[in-house]
Amino acid sequence: MLSLHVLFSLVLATAVGTEDETCLMQRLMALRAPGSIRYPDTISKASEQLALTLVLAAEHPSVSNETNALLRSFRPCAECKQHRRYGESNDGGYVMCDDDMQLGQLKGAYSYGINGFDGWANAISEKFKIPVFEYDCTNPKQPTKCPTCDLRFNLECLNSNTAKPKDKFGTLSQHFQRNGHKDLANASLLLKIDVEGAEWPVFAEEPMENLKKFREIIVEFHELKQVAQHPSFLKAVSNILRAGFVVEHIHGNNNGGQAFLGERMIPNVLEVTYLQRPGSAPKCLDHSTLLPEDAKNNAKMPDLPPALLPKM
Repeated sequence: MLSLHVLFSLVLATAVGTEDETCLMQRLMALRAPGSIRYPDTISKASEQLALTLVLAAEHPSVSNETNALLRSFRPCAECKQHRRYGESNDGGYVMCDDDMQLGQLKGAYSYGINGFDGWANAISEKFKIPVFEYDCTNPKQPTKCPTCDLRFNLECLNSNTAKPKDKFGTLSQHFQRNGHKDLANASLLLKIDVEGAEWPVFAEEPMENLKKFREIIVEFHELKQVAQHPSFLKAVSNILRAGFVVEHIHGNNNGGQAFLGERMIPNVLEVTYLQRPGSAPKCLDHSTLLPEDAKNNAKMPDLPPALLPKM
């Protein structure tokens, strides 16, 4: 891991134009900690390249303070000993941390964004013996469920907390009320949300007490290329962090492509695993590695490099 001082010096050198990309790459490679875990060259080289890309992107003169803070908010800051992919092998599958999930601890799960299939809900319900409340107003097809699974489909989408009421939409508070979860203990639910960009206003406005009811949150953040929206995006991720969550894993979604930022390219869609660990001392990393459980969202397209962010 690069120290704060080293990263600052690299960024400063870039900002004043004293070093080109080749020189910066050489310094990043030379300064890798001798005791760090070694990964296959194909992974480490891609990781180093994307790390450099995001350092340069975040500190480009055209990048605002909000964009810089948004990128840094995605740094992995939690440790996990046991990862597991729940759901489909590609689209519909999500990497979670089993460390914090034990049979009997969880009372239910929420799955937003179904589109006719939901392997995640089946896997969660089957393993933890809990009901999964599924929501999707765009496709009336109810997902197939396993013989022992308890899936409860609703032809409804998720509305942000202060949005005007509209047909086939409900807020998280309304869903908690209907499902008997209003007074549920903290960290007793799971949340998976993949709603094509609607996640931003939801998380920006969601009351803290609602977010705290989740033990893990799995979310796909869309449209990072919309730089003008980064202040509101930052509000959304900051609200999650203030609720006691930390980022444990990130992975670029290859179906979303990449976006130009500061004349560089970053993942346009980022898959993020959050763990609720309030009060823990975070150990943030300047990198994320490909896990065996990671997979391409679109199996027919090449994967993106590991999503890396500078520790600053």
